[in-house]
Amino acid sequence: IIRQCAPPRRIDPRHRLRFASMSIEEQMLESQSGKDMQGHRYAKSFFNKRKVYGNRLTLATVRLSTGRTHQIRVHAKQLKCAVVGDNLYAPTLRLPQVFAPDVRLALESVGRQLLHARRLGIVHPVDGRRLAFEAPLPNEFRSVLELLERYNSAGD
Repeated sequence: IIRQCAPPRRIDPRHRLRFASMSIEEQMLESQSGKDMQGHRYAKSFFNKRKVYGNRLTLATVRLSTGRTHQIRVHAKQLKCAVVGDNLYAPTLRLPQVFAPDVRLALESVGRQLLHARRLGIVHPVDGRRLAFEAPLPNEFRSVLELLERYNSAGD
């Protein structure tokens, strides 16, 4: 399942450190009403659900068409699928009782966002060369996924 989000982004009026997103429909209403759209920047992400653990946590891949600050985190929150360990956009982690104590402890004490850029590509701003970078999944992230595997709802 691929989910497409294409909202412009703006500063969250309720929290100065967070960005907010707005749907295409909201953007059209604001521009038609004559509101100032300055500060809004277009951002587009494609989410692909890979696995679901305990009917609560989803492992997803995300392909970006733009590269905005907090883009994945903002769009994930808009989809009601905030990133585990993201204290800015998802300050509380509610885990169902189906997870064993060792899994719950691992998730609650991860100490970082469970968000990883496996592959990044950019065009060099000066000479136009295409650059690509890859990084393996960090051990702490891999350990959490191994613990969650027993709760794989899709049977993958």
